[in-house]
Amino acid sequence: MFVDVDDTLVRSAGSKRIPIPSVIQHVRELHTQGAVLYCRSSGGAEYARSSAEEFGIAHCFTGFLPKPNVLIDDQTAAEWPRCISVHPSSCSGRSLDDYITEVSCVDYASTRHRIDILPLLYQAGPDPILRAC
Repeated sequence: MFVDVDDTLVRSAGSKRIPIPSVIQHVRELHTQGAVLYCRSSGGAEYARSSAEEFGIAHCFTGFLPKPNVLIDDQTAAEWPRCISVHPSSCSGRSLDDYITEVSCVDYASTRHRIDILPLLYQAGPDPILRAC
């Protein structure tokens, strides 16, 4: 599972950083449930690490990564099987088991349904497609 920093763990207003408590708590809960989490940011791996340390959740992450700008792969991110995006406002009350169930329902060859959830779990791009399970 990949967790973004800006506008996911924290919002910025000028130079002020405003943590997003519901997502920070969600990261703690997922870690407790055994999720393998990576923190990533377009600001780079060190920025991701320092942000996680700032919010007291660095121990929840297996690693810290820059957000990719180029993917060399035989598939586009939108074609990755069993891959969803989750918007931070959709995290509350969800468990690792919920995500596992949802990911197991991803089927790009079936009838397509849009979901409106963005960056948590696997990054699938802006338009993941799920089969109704």
